[in-house]
Amino acid sequence: LLRRRLEAASACNAPAKPELCSHRRHVVDLAKAHVLALDALETQSGHDVINIGTGRGVTVKEMVDAFGSACGRPVQTNYVSRRAGDLASYFANGDRARARLGWQADLGLAEMCRDTWAWQSKNPEGFEDDRG
Repeated sequence: LLRRRLEAASACNAPAKPELCSHRRHVVDLAKAHVLALDALETQSGHDVINIGTGRGVTVKEMVDAFGSACGRPVQTNYVSRRAGDLASYFANGDRARARLGWQADLGLAEMCRDTWAWQSKNPEGFEDDRG
């Protein structure tokens, strides 16, 4: 499962073009943001769209290298051209999350990949409900 996701991600850009591919967050940072958003419902009126990001994207190479470090071996890649309609880069600006919720990311790419690899290693078939 993880391998398929990395292979799909490598389609985002070729190694000669290290543009930003996407923005990823550690699930713990995302969960903390959700808790802060729920808490804010008690003190703030109305609603707002709030991006949970650092304002910095991650290149495919950075992602692949981080997973290689997390699993202790290089990740095989097969770089291909972007699909029609794929954006060259996209990432979330977290300024509103900091201002409205007091949220900021505490964990980085290395921690996200380490924890993803640890969970996937302990659960190679995914969640029990996903096993069919």
